[in-house]
Parts: sequence; structure tokens; C-alpha cells
Amino acid sequence: YINATATAQTIQGVQATATINDATATASTLSNLLTDATGKTPTLDDSLTDNSGTARWDEGSTINTTVASTGCTFKDSVYHVSEAQQGFLQPCIAENTDFSNFIYQVQVTLDHGDQAQVGILFQIDSTNKAYYFFYIGSDGSYALDLYTSSGQVSNLVQGISPAITTGLGQSNQLSVMAKNGVYTLFANGQYLTAVTNTSLSVGKIGLAVVNQNTPVDAEFSDAQVWKF
Repeated sequence: YINATATAQTIQGVQATATINDATATASTLSNLLTDATGKTPTLDDSLTDNSGTARWDEGSTINTTVASTGCTFKDSVYHVSEAQQGFLQPCIAENTDFSNFIYQVQVTLDHGDQAQVGILFQIDSTNKAYYFFYIGSDGSYALDLYTSSGQVSNLVQGISPAITTGLGQSNQLSVMAKNGVYTLFANGQYLTAVTNTSLSVGKIGLAVVNQNTPVDAEFSDAQVWKF
């Protein structure tokens, strides 16, 4: 009985180690794949210093009485996305884009907003109401949500990663690899997780912030897309 128990525990230990090793190998392989793919010439390469590119980003904002703004504006050679109302998401969409299988990457800096969520939108449909939202928080958290045209929101995955640089004023590079309904998420070139969902398959790209507590303002730059 003792020997059998010891053997079972040993097998479990080996299996657990193998699982960890497999996960590490997968993460390393996917990170290398991202590096190789983004080393090529992108289909879309927009510094987001202004709106002179072909993507045609949304522009316009309103000033709130709390001296906070809501909207999408190019200011000081950077694209700002802001939301003054608590509990609201502000999308800013590249209206002249349409992608299916791709890698979408952008640099984001959260300037203001306690507990805010900042990130990228993709597979945005023609109504601009259905899309995937991959976002991070200043605490190192990340998530992928699905928004439907009927107004429903579903969380597909969430977690916390040391790959995300925490705190306000810190810059993070977000990347999503989309291929045949599998969405692989990266932060600063490091693999976070992968999700399979076939609700949306093609659409525009965009950026977004969510005001969870206080008015939020984020800077976005260097938006790039590589097509498979």
C-alpha cells in the first residue's frame, strides 16, 4: 500500500512537471512566433501621431463639467482615448479597416483613471457595437470580453500577469494573434493566454477605455497589423 501510494504520487509529480514544461514550451513557441511575424513588413503601420493614414480613426470629444473629456482625439502627436462617465466604455474605431486572420499590436499608456481598463478592439462589426475587447489594468490584470450588438457582454478569459508593467504612466505593448477563431493574447511580447471563440470572424480594429471609478485618459501609439 505504501509503495503503491508512493508510486502514484511520483507519477502525479511527473505528470504535473510535464504539464508545466508543455505550457512553458507552448508559451515560448508562441512568443517566438509573434516575434517572427512582427519582424516582417506590416499591412497597417500607423504611428497614431495624426489621422493622415488610411485607417481613418474616429475623432471628436465632449468636455464634461468635471473638467474631464470623453472621446477620441489626436493631441501632442499621440492618440488619446478618454471617458468621463463611470461605468462607460469609450470606443475609438479605425473605420477604414477590415481584417480576419491577423496580428494586431499597439502601444498603450494609461495616464489617468483609477481601476480603469484600457486596450484594443478587434473584429468590430458593421454596426460598431459587436467586437472583442482585450484590455489590461494598472494592477497587472488582463481580460478578453465579447460585446454583442444587443448590448450583452461576456468575459471569455481573465487573469493577472507579471508581463504587464503596473502603475499609471507606464507603457505596455498589447498584441493579439487572431487565426480561425483562436485568439492568442500577449503583453510586451510575452504570451498570456489563448481563447477559442467563433462569434465574430472579421471586422474593423479599434481602441477603447472603460471608466470603472474615475475619469480615464489613455495614450495610444504605433498601431500595426500583420495579415496571415
